[in-house]
Amino acid sequence: MGETSLNSKRDHRWPGGVALRGLIRIFLYVAILVAPVLIATFSRHETDNPEEPMKTMKAMPRLEDRLDTGAERSERVIRGVGFNFALIGFTMLALQFVIASRFRWIEAPFGLDILIAFHRKMAVVATALLISHPLLLSWADHEWTLLTHLGLEWSVNVGRAAIFTLLLTVVISLFRQAFHLSFERWRNLHNGLALSVLGLGFVHSLFTGNDLESGFLRWFWMALFAVALISYLYHRGPLHHVLGKHSYSYEITDLRQETHDTWTVQMRPKDERQIPSHRAGQFHFLTIHGEKVPIEEHPFTISSAPSEKGVLASTIKQSGDFTHRIGGARIGDAVSVQGPFGRFCYDLHPPGSDLVFVAGGVGITPFISMLREMRHTNDSREVLLIYSNRSESDIIFREELAELARSPGLNLKIVHVLSRARRAADEWPGERGRIGKDLLGKYVGPEPRARMYFICGPVGMMETAMDALQQFGVPDGQIVIERFWL
Repeated sequence: MGETSLNSKRDHRWPGGVALRGLIRIFLYVAILVAPVLIATFSRHETDNPEEPMKTMKAMPRLEDRLDTGAERSERVIRGVGFNFALIGFTMLALQFVIASRFRWIEAPFGLDILIAFHRKMAVVATALLISHPLLLSWADHEWTLLTHLGLEWSVNVGRAAIFTLLLTVVISLFRQAFHLSFERWRNLHNGLALSVLGLGFVHSLFTGNDLESGFLRWFWMALFAVALISYLYHRGPLHHVLGKHSYSYEITDLRQETHDTWTVQMRPKDERQIPSHRAGQFHFLTIHGEKVPIEEHPFTISSAPSEKGVLASTIKQSGDFTHRIGGARIGDAVSVQGPFGRFCYDLHPPGSDLVFVAGGVGITPFISMLREMRHTNDSREVLLIYSNRSESDIIFREELAELARSPGLNLKIVHVLSRARRAADEWPGERGRIGKDLLGKYVGPEPRARMYFICGPVGMMETAMDALQQFGVPDGQIVIERFWL
């Protein structure tokens, strides 16, 4: 498979609904976000010096005094909102490290792809909150020296540096391709900048203002920073190897060329006890330690079935900065494996429904794992596989798919579609064009809402297929997608 996508142009769908354990994790996330604001608000009330009660109202206050009091109250409200935005924004920033660290306890109810999509959206929200912080304070003070004057305290300048670094991080992420940054270089730069923002923001918040004078909030703040730092070290640093319970050492036992630009890498664990169980359709992260392959970590679908004990395989298309050199891997090369992750699995959804698999190109990889497993378990459900490629030479697993369709233990029908086949070519008997409403309507039957749909492939193909299914009235809960990063 090509590199599994961790981003999308649309909202990710929540496969199978959100279970109770997912709701618990969402509640904890929201509770942690609002906790510093509640603590700070309570602390402000505790430290306020109440004015002595007026003994006698001798005269009504003048109109200008009442207007001044109203203006001061408005300024206090704006200033308080600015401080609260900073508290929530920094907390959200710290939790970004936790979300992206692939903790199985957090990932399992949702799938890592949904978590990363959420991670990206929360990055935008956190940036907006943190940028609003100095703007609101300046507005409340009716002057902009906080933004323009250089002769302020050093801790204020540290906060400015944090905002500047945060904006730089966003710009580089949005325009990575324009800057011609490879994925690995961008990720390393992104992580370094994000760590810098976290550290600068932490120092700024400790030494500026009085919101953290409360001992409880100060301890909460330091614990939050420590959790974020530990999460990063677990994910990318030395703690990853010490605490990474889902990281395994493998070696390549076979390297098989499937098509002119697609390879299957087969691996076995160096320690037979370290064989991670996985579901058909999940993915993992691989780092190949070979002389002719960059030592970089990338996500790939597991194309082998869970029933293939002692064997782990991924089918990889030469399409990206890393994958175009996958053919340089050699038998015996060491491989670091982390996973499995994801919820693009037929057995995580309501049983009994007939299945429609819509695949494009290397998007066949999760489906080959599912079909192999369904044959092994004698799953009797009807499965329709609609598989799109540019040309015949691009069809991956063509012979095995034909064999699976003939298997007595599998009720499988395959429809091959070529998007670039010439209309006048008589040698291609299958479908031509793109997978849209007309083609899907031809094969899904008169009751399309009675099936469960799984879609995996290029973004354009998936969006066209999803639009067609929505026109057929198929509920969102019956459409599961897996996206690529090509």
